[in-house]
Amino acid sequence: MDPNRTSDELSVGMMYSDSVADQLVMENSNNATGLSSSSDLRGNGHGVIDLTKGDVAGRPGTLITDMPVAEQAKSEPTVEPVRAPATGVHRKRRHYLAILLTLAIAGALAPEAWYYINSLNNSTFPAQISSFGLVPVNFLESGTISQIEVKPGQVVTASSVLATESSSTADALVARDKAQLVADQQHLTQLQSLGTSAANGSASALDQQVSAARIALNSASTDYAAALSKAQQNVSFDQSEVSNEQSEYAAQCPSGTTAAGPNLTIAECISLNDALQVSQQNLGAAEELVLSIQASEQLAVSQAQRQLTDAQSSLQLPVIGNSASYQSSSDVYSAQLEILKDKAQLAADQQSAGSLVLVAGISGTVVQVNGTVGMPVGSSGVQTVTGQGNSVPAAPSFQLFPTSGLQQVNSSSSQPLVVIKTHLPMRAVALLPESDLGKVHLGSQVKFTPSISGLNSINMRVTSIGAFPVISEGSASYAISLAPMNATPRGYLQGMTGTVKLT
Repeated sequence: MDPNRTSDELSVGMMYSDSVADQLVMENSNNATGLSSSSDLRGNGHGVIDLTKGDVAGRPGTLITDMPVAEQAKSEPTVEPVRAPATGVHRKRRHYLAILLTLAIAGALAPEAWYYINSLNNSTFPAQISSFGLVPVNFLESGTISQIEVKPGQVVTASSVLATESSSTADALVARDKAQLVADQQHLTQLQSLGTSAANGSASALDQQVSAARIALNSASTDYAAALSKAQQNVSFDQSEVSNEQSEYAAQCPSGTTAAGPNLTIAECISLNDALQVSQQNLGAAEELVLSIQASEQLAVSQAQRQLTDAQSSLQLPVIGNSASYQSSSDVYSAQLEILKDKAQLAADQQSAGSLVLVAGISGTVVQVNGTVGMPVGSSGVQTVTGQGNSVPAAPSFQLFPTSGLQQVNSSSSQPLVVIKTHLPMRAVALLPESDLGKVHLGSQVKFTPSISGLNSINMRVTSIGAFPVISEGSASYAISLAPMNATPRGYLQGMTGTVKLT
């Protein structure tokens, strides 16, 4: 190349991309230019120059010649860029790549497709039997079990006696009354056999007789008022409990037991309702006790009043017979009044002790009896974990909702003395994810499968759908209440867990 020539006189012979130029030069030089290698690229004695960056203004890799533009145009035809033809190897390679890409896309989408299909056609959710009509029954006051009248499996009706309780205070009062009555009866027998009297003067003896009758009447009236006051206080307390529980149930469970409340789940609403029923039963028993006290105590007061009237009438009668016989009759009469007083007191104390009898407030079947004779017992039940016969199972390791009320009949610290299974139907609760809420409606059929092996699945229907979500780990679910469509198989128990499948 002439060094005196400027770059303006250089003409571009042909231009290729780097990759295409390499293929043309190294692999397909014979097809593209008719030369065997880059060293043979000669045209009319003019060499080919491969410019690099910095030599002249232009793109690196551009091929130029030292021939003037005019001569180049005359001597050489214009060369168009030629793309290397695809060989068989390249075609196979592209085919394999396409297959691999298709398989990769299919593999990436397969889990999502499977999840969607499974979620749509085989939706399964956790569930739990929330209620089985179980009602715990306990004594209202602390004491000792003196008698157990029922056993598991026994059918009872309302007001059936379940057990009796012995209270040390009540027993002491009854024992004292019995001892006093025996002493007064012995004294009366002695007076009647001797026929003597220690009183001086018939008028004084009659006055004492009237005074004793008046004392007996006052004592009977006082005992009646005390017993009635205590019973009425129990009624007031039970009325307050019922009123408070009714207010709480109405506020927390406006839809009853068919739907969750603003702050409580369906299971908790069911527990509130069951507790309210027990409180109402306690109130009824307290009101019956008031009526019983009024009947028994009024009888004692009436008898004392009649004795006083008779004594006052005798005081107005003329004295007949000698002084000794009159005095003897007066002492006998006074002893008889004392016996009446003792009997009235004994009846009142026995009535108080009789309130420690545990009765069933509802009809059903006894499914659990805890404790034995001599064990301490109170309003929270017995302090034991041992039951008799078939009993309700312990709380499961998995639970949908916090348990309370009836669901804690197997607490390790205390258990109810008696548990009765009522006619109330079984209920179950399932948690339905928000994304699946549109798949169910009232009346939808589902299949409940218990977690315990060996128990058959049962068909159930949706009776209610919770109005408020249950938030757990940022995900929202809705509680649906379920009721069996047919008879419940044997072996199902309260608190049992399982799964629900949409059908």
